[in-house]
Amino acid sequence: NTNQTSADLLKITAALHKKNIDVLFSDGVGQDDKNSDQMAYQLEQGGLGMPNRDYYFNTDEKTTKVKKAYQHYLFVTFRQLGSDSSTALAQADGVFQLETRLARASRKLADLRDPNKNYNKMALTSLQQLSPVISWINWLKDADIGHIDSLIVRQPEFYTSLNTELTNSSLKDWKNYLQFHLVQSAAPYLDQQTFANYFAFRQTLTGTAVPRPRWKRVLDAEERAMGEALGQLFVKEYFPEKAKQRYSDMVENIRAAYKDRIQHLDWMSDSTKARALNKLAHISKKVGYPDKWKDFSALKIDRG
Repeated sequence: NTNQTSADLLKITAALHKKNIDVLFSDGVGQDDKNSDQMAYQLEQGGLGMPNRDYYFNTDEKTTKVKKAYQHYLFVTFRQLGSDSSTALAQADGVFQLETRLARASRKLADLRDPNKNYNKMALTSLQQLSPVISWINWLKDADIGHIDSLIVRQPEFYTSLNTELTNSSLKDWKNYLQFHLVQSAAPYLDQQTFANYFAFRQTLTGTAVPRPRWKRVLDAEERAMGEALGQLFVKEYFPEKAKQRYSDMVENIRAAYKDRIQHLDWMSDSTKARALNKLAHISKKVGYPDKWKDFSALKIDRG
């Protein structure tokens, strides 16, 4: 639809973020670095198809190989989506150039290590000034994120550049960019050809010669989604209550031996011994599996 606007584009990016597909930028909730008992909504640079900005600019042999594989991956994805060769080449190039501009606006790895420079707490109104083309109130609402008055922006200058790209880059390139990122993020769960294209690119990063068999990848996905539910089945089979008790007793015997040694040390004062024994008593014991399992009864498993 030629009448689509950047507002429509942003609506779709919010929907993709809800599916954990971090287009344009990365966001999430984490501890506030300067107030650790609070959780804060945080924004970072992101939106790239390669792991970080260096892959777009470094010229060493390994990086060049990854970059070529990524450009080829863009091309085969657009071919798969129905474009002829020359159209797919142009689409791939448009997306690659767009990402290169986002990469240029991204901080270098060394600059990401400075905790103070990468901590910029601000009101939502200040974020709105950094990137006026994004209506943040609407975007957050569309992404199902509520009750935000302040947030932490890791790299504010990235959002200024993102604003420029949203204003100046063609909507056609942005649409292609979103299509590609949707396919890339879903590739591990799709048909063999789509997965093979994805794997060929990933191979240059990981060095893995062959993909894990599909059944193992399915188990990995289950493990990520509901690991403890699988764990319950596993321990029933391979680590019964009796075995857990045996190892639990062993840990307590080790604790008792430590206690005895601390009490008989001649180089430690009584007050230091008391602190050491208190610390020993508070070491938590993790044997095999939790005493209280996560409750998965509310988890609905269906085709969606």
